Amino acid sequence: MERQTRNPRPQPYTPNSTIPSKPPIPAMGKIIFYEDRGFQGCHYECSSDHSNLQPYFSRCNSVCVDSGCWMLYEQPNFAGCQCFLRRGDYPDYQQWMGFRDSLRSCHLIP
Repeated sequence: MERQTRNPRPQPYTPNSTIPSKPPIPAMGKIIFYEDRGFQGCHYECSSDHSNLQPYFSRCNSVCVDSGCWMLYEQPNFAGCQCFLRRGDYPDYQQWMGFRDSLRSCHLIP
């Protein structure tokens, strides 16, 4: 007599299972902040979110968005007045922020 074996019950998927997962695709963006108007003075290149830009520059009077879309914030930790910028050159802060040259945090929009 032949013995029949039963198929084992399939196991439910759990996050710790051995099924390989793809790493998340990183958002790509690049923005350059300039202290002076017309893309002059010290500059800082950024390619990710920053909750506090104050250590990198004291004021921001022009911006070049090389790639991606960005939300810029007047205060650290993504607070205060905000401004949305897409790819392009912004030689004078009054064209995009309008009131102050204070820029303290930025967020890359995926």
